Amino acid sequence: MTRLLQYGLAVLTAATLAFIANATPSRADGKILNYVVEYSGEDMVSRTDYIYLPTGLVGEKIVQRTNPNNEGALENSEREVYGYDDQQRMNSYESYVWDRASLTFVGSPKVGSKTSTTFDEEGRPLEVIYYKWGTSGWEENQKGVFTYPENGVGSESRYKKLNGTWKADPFEIYDYTYDDQQRVVKQLRSSYSFDFESYDYKKTLIEKTVYNYDEQGNQTLYELYADMGGTSESGDPEEALSLMYRYKYEYEYNEDGLYTRKTTYTWRDWLGEYSLESDLTYEYHYISGGAADLPYSNDFNAENSFEGLDVADGNEDGNTWHWDGQAASCTTTQGNPEPDILYLPALNLKRADETRIRFTARVANAEKPGRIQMILCNNDDQKTPLGTIGEIHEITGTEEVEIVGYSYRTLQYERYTCKRRKPSSASRMVRSLPNTCRRLAQLR
Repeated sequence: MTRLLQYGLAVLTAATLAFIANATPSRADGKILNYVVEYSGEDMVSRTDYIYLPTGLVGEKIVQRTNPNNEGALENSEREVYGYDDQQRMNSYESYVWDRASLTFVGSPKVGSKTSTTFDEEGRPLEVIYYKWGTSGWEENQKGVFTYPENGVGSESRYKKLNGTWKADPFEIYDYTYDDQQRVVKQLRSSYSFDFESYDYKKTLIEKTVYNYDEQGNQTLYELYADMGGTSESGDPEEALSLMYRYKYEYEYNEDGLYTRKTTYTWRDWLGEYSLESDLTYEYHYISGGAADLPYSNDFNAENSFEGLDVADGNEDGNTWHWDGQAASCTTTQGNPEPDILYLPALNLKRADETRIRFTARVANAEKPGRIQMILCNNDDQKTPLGTIGEIHEITGTEEVEIVGYSYRTLQYERYTCKRRKPSSASRMVRSLPNTCRRLAQLR
């Protein structure tokens, strides 16, 4: 389940969707999977980031791939969004691709790029609505209605929507065979159209797909057969199909059960054997699951107020944020555009669409004004933009002044980050520009 969400399948069918439900790529020690880096040899291929819902399930997956024209640079490639019902079954799925012209994600053109699923009492898909991406966004395009004649098999009748109305007769029928884990091991795709010779509707097999899985649930075989006009002596329509593609996958796993290496082999019919297609390795990067929930406040009234915090001496003058016996204080002796930074601990911002950040600050000497600014960051070296919260504030008086900023949570992929890597993964950062100031942070 976790691995399906991490990398996806070449074709994500409704039958597969029914069993992708409780996706939480986490570890027993409380750490949560933050992102995965994919390599081909020593070259980075992609990076996959995860955004979680308050329930702990994966809400979004963002894939960035290397730009062949800019070595080492990553650019947006794919975005997937997952929704769940009250039983934590995945009942909605959306797939987007990056559009370089508009610099935004747009709906993927592939079949099943957006689906909406309802389930029966046994948790099996009952009806699936398939959407296509149009000029006004997602538009209903197909509907799948499921029946289950017996255990281990299922059938899906696909209907098209014409002029706002679902057609009475299906145009395709999918027959599924499931294993004991309710995974699709065989899929038969048939057309369903009116036959003028028999003067009735006729079901014609046009494609077969075969899957195998290992003990961890990852796919080890993918075979696609299609109707190329062949015949079968036995009259079995499946035997008349011709092999189009056959892929074999091998994995190496780490102690968490996630694969660190995936080798893909392609069947070469004219050779009668497999040849190497790709050999990819994976690095898993985790964050602490112990992020502090809001509201968070720190008045820095004791020396231990700095526990769990990090500081950076931006201008490298030997002075940076510290506890001066009364409050958090920062004194700098030389001007430099690089700020001194106080990193607050990791904060859980998933539970609110808007977060208010409030702090108070004053200068120790009115003749030496200070400057201060808040920044939202993800503390990741591989991304450099700073997500500022409000403007740089001039602190001129010795009396405490209150400064307020707001952060808005959005479904768009805008991860604000710092230029220095720090242990915390979802922090607020306060930076001080040259001179002396004291501050008191409170988040509501």
